[in-house]
Amino acid sequence: MAIDMKPGKTIQVAAIALALSCRGCWTTPQIVDIHQDGNYCDIVVRHFPIIDKGKVSWWIANKEAILKRCNIIIDPDKPYHVVVWAFGNGYIQDDDQDRMCFSDMNTVSNCITKNSLLIISNSKNLGTTIRSDYGIYRINADGSSTRLQDF
Repeated sequence: MAIDMKPGKTIQVAAIALALSCRGCWTTPQIVDIHQDGNYCDIVVRHFPIIDKGKVSWWIANKEAILKRCNIIIDPDKPYHVVVWAFGNGYIQDDDQDRMCFSDMNTVSNCITKNSLLIISNSKNLGTTIRSDYGIYRINADGSSTRLQDF
């Protein structure tokens, strides 16, 4: 049975469906937790941008505050490594699955399902690079980003 709709009504229905399916697209990323060990830092987040442009822009806008919370001194000659993880269904117990567990938590539920969203590395030779599911980016001296490689 076919539904007969006027073209204007079809566009309205499509727009509402798109808005409902993407209601999380405009939410602000929320840092749930930070786990730090030396110059390595794991950040657990909710509501992270879906596309690379949003992910990279989020890092550029929040880099200094995040590195401060991670107790990482901003020095172009000192390496650091930051991984942004999706919080998913929250902290769970280690169950012999492939989980990311945080030893700094004194609780049985100290693991998340592995789903890295960004991997940020800084080194003297390469500067700051960001790896996502879809590409690798270099952060330029002026704060802009350049896409180095597509996946």
